[in-house]
Amino acid sequence: MKKKRNLIIGLVIALLVVGFIGLKCFYLIYYSPKDLENDIKKIKFTEPLVIKKDNDVKEYLEHDGIKIRNDFKDFKEKVEQDSSYLRILTDESGKTEAAISMGKDYTWIDYLKEDEVTFYNAKPKKTTSKERINFLKKEKITNDIELFKFLNKEEKRKNNIFTSIKDIKGRYSVMLMASVFMPDVQSMTEIKGDYIGYTYNMKRAKEVDILKNNKRYIITFYDRDYFTDEYVEELLKTIVIEE
Repeated sequence: MKKKRNLIIGLVIALLVVGFIGLKCFYLIYYSPKDLENDIKKIKFTEPLVIKKDNDVKEYLEHDGIKIRNDFKDFKEKVEQDSSYLRILTDESGKTEAAISMGKDYTWIDYLKEDEVTFYNAKPKKTTSKERINFLKKEKITNDIELFKFLNKEEKRKNNIFTSIKDIKGRYSVMLMASVFMPDVQSMTEIKGDYIGYTYNMKRAKEVDILKNNKRYIITFYDRDYFTDEYVEELLKTIVIEE
């Protein structure tokens, strides 16, 4: 009788273990971030850029709460309705030589906390804002820069059978959103000093995101032959963002 009871207990434990392993394997496969890792690998930080404000500016270009030294008097206001650029410099044939855009948006952290993530046709595989919020809190991620630095390290970490289901789903959801909103960058640069933020260093353009007032203040410079790194750094010193 005792042997029979022990056998039943053993079978129950074995079934529970097999069920546990099977459930974990399902989550590990279904929420695998493997197909997202190539996008996350784009997050490579260069040396930080330290910005000190230059207040000796006589004339500004102003748009959407952002002011920058007005070096754009030869630039024309955008004409095309679908153009995202605010000012465009063209050559004699009408070809765009350089352009600048300015605007503001929610931070990526705020997007991750949204109940319904619909931007860029993202399909978050039955993950919830609560799971993303809890995962960000667990990993102590409070702003976009911390998010990118986390992802930079996260690409090297792998889920395993001992990873909690909450972490599997949270990690997948955060990596998915990052892979969706990340542009095709060559590298990124953290901005420190009088402003905090980061730059996306792309092949033909440089996007600057300043974090302030719980918003992203975005300035995009095109083309990088015209807006060299040194010139962009000089212009960034003249930025004024309204409180």
